Amino acid sequence: MTADGYSREKRLDMPAGILETMHQLRSGVAAYRDKQITHFQNPRAFRGTYITREGATQIGTSMLYPKEADRSATSPTVDEVANLIETYIGEVLQLVESNRGKTRYNLRERQ
Repeated sequence: MTADGYSREKRLDMPAGILETMHQLRSGVAAYRDKQITHFQNPRAFRGTYITREGATQIGTSMLYPKEADRSATSPTVDEVANLIETYIGEVLQLVESNRGKTRYNLRERQ
């Protein structure tokens, strides 16, 4: 079940942009981790930390003795990921606050 389907089923008030932030994290960070780190098995592959001319830092995967079909890949920059995570945490806090009254648990009164 998707986050959008779950939120509709549970009648949750979702903060604007949270689904887009989740998608960006999944397509950038999780996809790189899954495809380039966890499941990428190539004895000619090596990974390193790259610093761009602008000073951005990212992880990259390159090939030793590359063939025509080989492609290098780089992760999103550390700044991009940090900004996305910061945005996501803020949106999750909004989600919890705006849906606090919908829980079936007995919560203490807020002071």
